[in-house]
Amino acid sequence: MFFKILKYDLKNTIIKKYKNYILTFFVFCWFLLDAYMRILNSDISIKDVTITEMVMFIFNGMKEYIPGGDESFAFPMMWMVIFVLLLFFTLYYPYNDIMGYGKNVLIASTSRTSWWLSKCVTTICICIVYFFTAALSIFIFAFSFGLKFELTVDPEVFSRLLRQGIPEGFNLSPEPLYMVLTVFVLPFIFAIAMCLFQMLLTLIIRPFASIIVVTAIFMVSAYYVSPFMIGNYAMTQRSICFISNGVNPIVGVVIMASIIVFSIVVGTVLFNRYEILEKE
Repeated sequence: MFFKILKYDLKNTIIKKYKNYILTFFVFCWFLLDAYMRILNSDISIKDVTITEMVMFIFNGMKEYIPGGDESFAFPMMWMVIFVLLLFFTLYYPYNDIMGYGKNVLIASTSRTSWWLSKCVTTICICIVYFFTAALSIFIFAFSFGLKFELTVDPEVFSRLLRQGIPEGFNLSPEPLYMVLTVFVLPFIFAIAMCLFQMLLTLIIRPFASIIVVTAIFMVSAYYVSPFMIGNYAMTQRSICFISNGVNPIVGVVIMASIIVFSIVVGTVLFNRYEILEKE
């Protein structure tokens, strides 16, 4: 029964919602075009740019904000758009489904656990397709303009992409493991953790309120560099492999995995006690 429910969910969230991923592709293409224009307006050849630098640029976030300093707080809009867009893609389906036809599926399955776990797996699959679409746009861009497939970051190139100087003490030769976790792994598992946590919150509060709570976590994380502000783990510029007071990517993986397990387990327990009629 679980796989029948999962098939039903994937059909409704991925196949029927294919326009979401077309939008995702063009959103990332827009970000890549922005990066291309920054390089084009410099004396650097686009063929000297590595794919690592491009991914770092997309998930850069922002450097540490120092209150009272010379620079004003510049909100990381591109970073926010990437994750908030995904939150919207995963926001309403579980709630709307239980209030609609999904209620009949739940009754037929006689297992609330199977129904909820199917929604969790579906949310993870949405994140996979979302990031696969993003990766597709990056690879097409890389092959089209001849980017280097190297795990390196050049200070001058990265400075041009950021349109600002490299922060003092910024390390651009980190350990390969930390580099891979920071640039390629943590943004992905952070997205899964936040989407599942948001889904858990919809069992307690309304869907729109749940996305407000998760977005608030992002906003506070942008303001403070702290291991307790979990959004820092998805900002490449906030990692300890680049700045001395940054967050540890290995700790980030553990925290995100813990949030994922917590959201699934607690959500399963709460959903088995969920009063559907009271929520209508």
